[in-house]
Amino acid sequence: MKNEKKTDIFSAPWPWYFIVYGVAMITPFAFELIFSTLLFSDKPIAAQFFQSNRANNILLYFHILFATPAAIIGPFLFHEQLRNNYLKWHRQLGKAYIIGCLGSAATGFCLAISKEFWITQLGFSTLAVLWFVFTWKAYTSIRARNFKAHRRWMLRSFALTFAFVNVKFVGLMQLQCITYFKACEQWMDFETGLAMRSLLAWIPLLVIAEYYIRHTDHRGKWLKKTKAQ
Repeated sequence: MKNEKKTDIFSAPWPWYFIVYGVAMITPFAFELIFSTLLFSDKPIAAQFFQSNRANNILLYFHILFATPAAIIGPFLFHEQLRNNYLKWHRQLGKAYIIGCLGSAATGFCLAISKEFWITQLGFSTLAVLWFVFTWKAYTSIRARNFKAHRRWMLRSFALTFAFVNVKFVGLMQLQCITYFKACEQWMDFETGLAMRSLLAWIPLLVIAEYYIRHTDHRGKWLKKTKAQ
């Protein structure tokens, strides 16, 4: 009998579980929007990229439809034992992740440039462009069998994929700020809050990803600091 490789799902480091928990918390809201009839109505819900409200809502529908599977798949692509023991599945899920990110980034860019406030436009459109570029670089690097570069670009890509989750978290923090600090109501209107989310939802995540990339090796092991000679 061949020795079967055992996979321990609980072998991942603790930040992995935090990421999975965040995705699990936000996924029901995403599915609610995907299956909502409002996104197939003429109500003005999405940003006005097209002249038709229905077309804009459908654009938002596809933005969420592409992003949700990518957010769900992403954490499992970084689980070392799952990747090593089920490489064929890793490749197939990776393809689905790439398609989801590229599709959501493209539709997200259209929605971003349609926002009314220029800071919101800048924040979300920059997110969309970087997300597309990082994901594409992750794809081209693995096609070239450059595994180290693939890891770096995938970490950057998923940092921006997780903004799909973080934008909701930042929104809840702003709501709590208004609830407990009445002074926030004077300057925290809808557009200001959305502008803050367009920046806070992804910039801190990208900074964390870059720090992790620079201080770990290709297997995710932390590099030891060397004393100056």
